[in-house]
Amino acid sequence: MPGFGKARTLVGIVGGALLVISALAHAFLGWPAMDAALANVGAGEALAGALAVGWYFGSMAMLVFGLIVLRIAIRDGEPCAVRFIAVGYLVFGLAAWLARDLNPHFLVFITIGVLLAVFGFWRRG
Repeated sequence: MPGFGKARTLVGIVGGALLVISALAHAFLGWPAMDAALANVGAGEALAGALAVGWYFGSMAMLVFGLIVLRIAIRDGEPCAVRFIAVGYLVFGLAAWLARDLNPHFLVFITIGVLLAVFGFWRRG
C-alpha cells in the first residue's frame, strides 16, 4: 500500500532516536543520580566505580543500538538486528516492570521495544 513505506521508516527513525536520547539520559542524568544515592548509603569508591563501568557500558550499548536502528531505518535495510533489539527491550522492560512493582520508568523500555518490533517486523512493500 502506498505511504506505508514512509510510515515504517518514520517508526524506525523515532525508535532509533528514542534509543539515542535514552542512552544520553542514562549516562548524563541517570548515573549522577545513582552515584549520589550510592554515596548517601555509604557505598565505597570501589563499588561505585565498578557500578559506573557497567552503567556506562549500558549507556554505550543503548547508543549503539540506536545508531544501528537509525541506519537501518534511513537506508531501508534488512531489520534482522532490530528484531533482536526489540525482543531484548520488550523482555527486559516487562521483566523489570513486573519485578520492580510496576515502576513506570520501565514502560520506557517497553515502549521502545514495541516501536522497534513494529518497525522490525513490518513487512516492506
